[in-house]
Amino acid sequence: MLPVAVNSIVVTELPDGTLLRQRILWIDNEGYDCFIIDIDDKKALPVYRRFSSVLQGLEDKELFIELVDPYLKVFHEENIPDKHKNRRDKNWQYIKEAVSLENEPDIFNEKIRWKMIQEIVEQHEKLHAMTVYKYLRRYWQRGKNINALLPNYEATGVKERNFVKSKPGPSHENVKYEGIPLTKEVKNQFDKILKKYYHVEGNSTLEYAYNQLIKEYYSDEVYVDGKRAFITRPKRPSRRQLIYYNAKHYKTSEHRKKRIGTRKYNLTERPVLGASIVEGPGSEYQIDSTKSNVYLVSRFNPGEIIGRATVYYVIDVFSREVAGFYIGVEEASWVGAMMALANANMDKVEFCKEYGYEITPDMWRAKHLPLSIRSDKGPEFTSDNIEPYLQVFLIKFNNTPTGRADLKGIVEQYIFRAEEKIKSLLPGYVHKDAGERGAPDYRKDAVLTIEDYTKIIIEGILNYNQNHWIDNYPVTKDMLRDNVKPIPNELWSWGIGKNTGILRYADPKIVKLNLLPVEKASVTPRGIKFENMFYSCKYVEDEDWYYRAEQETWMIKVSYDPRLVDYIYIHLGNTDYKACELLSRNKVYCGMTFAEAKLKMKLEDHAKADHDSVVLTGNTNQIANIEKIVHEAVKRKGDRQIKEVKTTDIIPNRAVEKEAERKQSAFILTENNPYQQHSHVQEKIEVEEIYEEDDDEIDLAFLKKLQEEKMR
Repeated sequence: MLPVAVNSIVVTELPDGTLLRQRILWIDNEGYDCFIIDIDDKKALPVYRRFSSVLQGLEDKELFIELVDPYLKVFHEENIPDKHKNRRDKNWQYIKEAVSLENEPDIFNEKIRWKMIQEIVEQHEKLHAMTVYKYLRRYWQRGKNINALLPNYEATGVKERNFVKSKPGPSHENVKYEGIPLTKEVKNQFDKILKKYYHVEGNSTLEYAYNQLIKEYYSDEVYVDGKRAFITRPKRPSRRQLIYYNAKHYKTSEHRKKRIGTRKYNLTERPVLGASIVEGPGSEYQIDSTKSNVYLVSRFNPGEIIGRATVYYVIDVFSREVAGFYIGVEEASWVGAMMALANANMDKVEFCKEYGYEITPDMWRAKHLPLSIRSDKGPEFTSDNIEPYLQVFLIKFNNTPTGRADLKGIVEQYIFRAEEKIKSLLPGYVHKDAGERGAPDYRKDAVLTIEDYTKIIIEGILNYNQNHWIDNYPVTKDMLRDNVKPIPNELWSWGIGKNTGILRYADPKIVKLNLLPVEKASVTPRGIKFENMFYSCKYVEDEDWYYRAEQETWMIKVSYDPRLVDYIYIHLGNTDYKACELLSRNKVYCGMTFAEAKLKMKLEDHAKADHDSVVLTGNTNQIANIEKIVHEAVKRKGDRQIKEVKTTDIIPNRAVEKEAERKQSAFILTENNPYQQHSHVQEKIEVEEIYEEDDDEIDLAFLKKLQEEKMR
């Protein structure tokens, strides 16, 4: 059964044969409750369901998950008109606070939602409540995506569907969990609990503070068999509300920073809040890159060294699970980061199969979108490349402040450990004594290709995720109670059970398209030229692009996957695209990465350059030999001058030459060939005799002689 997460679309067939498609908007931390919305009903609003009924429906095959999200589209920010972006951003400001995680699930309750909408309308003149409802509905139905608020979104390719006036089948269950709004009274309760139980010495956790909040303010004291007990009220704040309230309103001590300095405070006295704020798997991923210490060789020529690879890792902070990675020959760049983020969202069973590994889903679980990503201030993350990915999927990006590498220490610890424990097994590994006098040149030992090294990294990740015991992991009381071992896979599984609502699913195809780099290609009569290779597709041919290119070429934007040259994707407007395939004349590069194709082209250019001297030598000898032949022919002709050329002169001359050629080249399978012997001398005599006689007499006599010979 496919994993169910926020944004998943569950589908069921109704009695009349129509399909009811509903998007999951929220799942509570315990996995008991959820809210969903019909994505096809123009008047739909969120409704409550027991999450267990969804899981049971999937197990009984009454429900199924729709893999292709019909509303999640590829928007390239630079292609969206400014006026549309302005409208989108303006609409987003209206509902941004209402749909924030802090206000979930309150916003899904009809009464609380109406109060929020009234507040929004009061803050903005000329804004109608129905308009706010429309924006909320768009946002929820179309995947909690900010670009759903773009004007004319429907015209970008969403298929029109037929709606029935009233939805058949049983009505939805009544909403049992209404939640409570964050009133001033509730916020005061939060403040008291946080100050009393969390912002104190002793490393108290937010989980403990939340339990105290429920005990003191949202429980009824009863006695059962003479023992005191507490019954939790159904209307209560959620854990998430308390967590985000704390993150939003409480900062580190400013006066302490002033006394000992911000840098020293951050590194020595900073409270360990990160593990508390990170709720579960997918709350935060950390990403970082490293230069491998292993020299690799070309897959095309094992005798050629291609240098050391750059490796990106993506690690889930809560479980320490390696969520994704990428290995490439490029230096640290957006390309590598993009590949690692896309890999983090991939089905690892299918990914490992590409490298010959048969694994089960429980061996490598990560394949969802995170709520946030943390990285350093590398150039790959300061560019605009990551913006579409963050914006479309509403992912928060955190740059690690200068001097605060400790915030990104989880991924760095894994990077250090990954090669260190197996370095003695890796030919071409550069040890610390490299470059010292007497030390061997480790590069000469290189035998591994990128594919080999990728398999080695996969081996390490599978072993780490399933077996690595994490020392000093901040184990909670709940983990101890449930006997959870600090092993990445166990922590991930336990975290999903306790914090189901954090994981979000998105179509990997859409994720990749929002991550792919965009460059320019040239439309030529020979095809779409990109990186010195040519591509085409049926759409381009049907639109007569190549005919137009004969008059004038032009540039277009294309997305491409640096790992494979076989396809590029041309942009058609803001959201549509077409896949173009590598043409047959460039098929030699099929299956290669763009870096490998460039390398092969470079090697071919070098080989051609090296062969130029051979070509020049051959050309020179050819010229010299031809000149010698011509010189001998001129010498043989001597002073004889060709008279005025007439067609009647050529015919007998040609006949003589043809007769001599036939006899000389005839197949005579004896030891002696009388026609080849002294042929050049005989030819010379006959030619001299011919030149001495009268032309007219020669023609008549010679032709008559030939005719008589043929009659014999």
